[in-house]
Amino acid sequence: MQTACFWRWPMLSTLTKIARGTSCLSGKDKFLIPSKDKLLPISTQDISYFYTTDRNTQIGLRNGKTYCYAKTLEQISSSLNASDFYRANKQFIVARDSVKSISTGLIADCLLAST
Repeated sequence: MQTACFWRWPMLSTLTKIARGTSCLSGKDKFLIPSKDKLLPISTQDISYFYTTDRNTQIGLRNGKTYCYAKTLEQISSSLNASDFYRANKQFIVARDSVKSISTGLIADCLLAST
């Protein structure tokens, strides 16, 4: 399964930052995600992206599942390893190894690979 996300964003600088990998800060290995009456430990290696609209944040997994998460992207970003995740814009934090391709243009799109 593949997910396309569309951004109006200058992608050349984004490509450069992804290629460089920025710094290697240590971050969380797992997130505890509330699901019904339990907490699911989700490894950061299983996460494809974090997405927010208004006050709702979602975690998208590589297997296609999504979960609601109660923290903001700013809070999430500060706890992630910068060499594994990239803040693509105001709405997305993307796992670097989930990016399959990025095209540039008036409306740039990023194709994330999911299994």
